[in-house]
Amino acid sequence: MSDYKSMTSEEIVATRKQHMLPSVNHWFRKPLHVAKASMQWVWDTEGKKYLDAFGGIVTISAGHNHPRIKKRMMKWIEEDRPQHTTVFFLSEPVAELAARVAKLTPPGLKRAFFTNSGSEANEMAILLARQYTRRTEIIALKHAYHGGTVGTMSLVAQHTWKWGGHAGQDRGVHRRADPGRRRLRDSAEGVLPAHPRDREEVRRHLYLG
Repeated sequence: MSDYKSMTSEEIVATRKQHMLPSVNHWFRKPLHVAKASMQWVWDTEGKKYLDAFGGIVTISAGHNHPRIKKRMMKWIEEDRPQHTTVFFLSEPVAELAARVAKLTPPGLKRAFFTNSGSEANEMAILLARQYTRRTEIIALKHAYHGGTVGTMSLVAQHTWKWGGHAGQDRGVHRRADPGRRRLRDSAEGVLPAHPRDREEVRRHLYLG
């Protein structure tokens, strides 16, 4: 990998700063410059090998270049098979995936709506909840990250991710403590139930409106 030809790490950082929004800057002073990746392993431009315990961000945590996924993708590409998730064309993969998901979900959950990101999925969850209940109140966890859209950022309580563009955007959002282990108490059965105060807060807000 030492003969890897690419922009230097410094050039990439400089180009990103010039042409990309600061909200997608890296969190590290010296981000790892990955030149190759396979499953749980990544290699930098000097050929040094690393074990990646992260494996991908939330909804795409399938590892790098998973051979089974890669083989299926290459097969469809080589055969010029269409893969379309919009309503313009009929496409076999999206229908097949929806049917397979239905087999894995609990009884009564048999229809899928595919999105491109967790932000979109959470936006749809908010929309469905409000459409079904005809209410606008939302309970969100205090220390959770819900996405990067206006709607999902209005749920976030952390100032680094919170949407503050318009006053009142988070109206109707109630933030409650997350069920972290430090906030829970032991029981004789080994179960860790939520603190009574936290349960009461959630119960009270479930019946708003």
